[in-house]
Amino acid sequence: MTDLIRPDEGVRVRGLRRVEFEQMVAQGMFEGEPIELLGGELVWVSPQGSPHGWAITRLTAMLAPLMARGLDVRIQLPLAVDDVSLPEPDVAVTDTTTPLAHPLAAHAAIEVSVTSQRLDLVHKAPRYAAAGIPLYVVLDMARARALVHHDPTPDGYGRVDELGPDDELDVLGAPIDLALLLADRWTADGTRVTD
Repeated sequence: MTDLIRPDEGVRVRGLRRVEFEQMVAQGMFEGEPIELLGGELVWVSPQGSPHGWAITRLTAMLAPLMARGLDVRIQLPLAVDDVSLPEPDVAVTDTTTPLAHPLAAHAAIEVSVTSQRLDLVHKAPRYAAAGIPLYVVLDMARARALVHHDPTPDGYGRVDELGPDDELDVLGAPIDLALLLADRWTADGTRVTD
């Protein structure tokens, strides 16, 4: 499918609404397909390499103490940020949820990025900001850095700090070991980058 019609071509395009997407998923559509709904469009997400999975496992352990405070640490689960988006951040910290609906808000969202920097920074960041998520972190494993977004507005985040392995990061009182997570740089195929 390379001949998609874009709205900037003067043609009206109707995207999917989140509720429609959820109904399709409930009926078994898209089973096993790595897609997310962003801005009314179905977006393919990258398969997970070993550095990606390793980082999510470490983050889960670091954030687990938040659950004793009555928060949920959700791993790659949908977050209903608006009427046309249902992203699945690698990690989201939310209030305790029920099985009846995806959470509408989060205290923090974290994406582990090896090859998905553009998707995470250009397409997801504005949606997370507009949803009022106060802390959005992109762990850029290819460049051994963390991009920490603060001060959400309807138009995006007001401040982005770039942290390295020697810096400190705190997520709602849980320290994140950037020295461990960002000790190495990785390529998409799971190869460690050596300079």
